[in-house]
Amino acid sequence: MSDWQVLGDYLYKPRKNGLTVPLSDAIIATIAIKYDIPIWTIDKHFDLIQGVLTKLKLYNPRQLD
Repeated sequence: MSDWQVLGDYLYKPRKNGLTVPLSDAIIATIAIKYDIPIWTIDKHFDLIQGVLTKLKLYNPRQLD
């Protein structure tokens, strides 16, 4: 499956669950999942995305405080 098809799936799954994901966030999530890289973020969008795309790994730098 091409990266564009995967991206389309990753845009569709959250939408199906009532969550509209910005294209830029979906692209970042797609690349992060593909290469198994955690996203360093404090953006709540990614927490919501992770609820649907469970392979997405997040790292919150505020958790170090």
